[in-house]
Amino acid sequence: MEFRASLSVDSEVYKELSDLSDARRIAVNHDNDKPIPLQLWLDDPDWRPEGWQGKWIK
Repeated sequence: MEFRASLSVDSEVYKELSDLSDARRIAVNHDNDKPIPLQLWLDDPDWRPEGWQGKWIK
């Protein structure tokens, strides 16, 4: 038996997730192209950059 799942994310939500991820990468690495460890998000899932005005992610 094979199981497949997919997730569709509204483009506005995806854009906001990308913006938040880029901001976190810049805050940690000073470079939004360098990945950050998942553990950072797990340790502080409510992190937001100063002045964050998210519509979907508060």
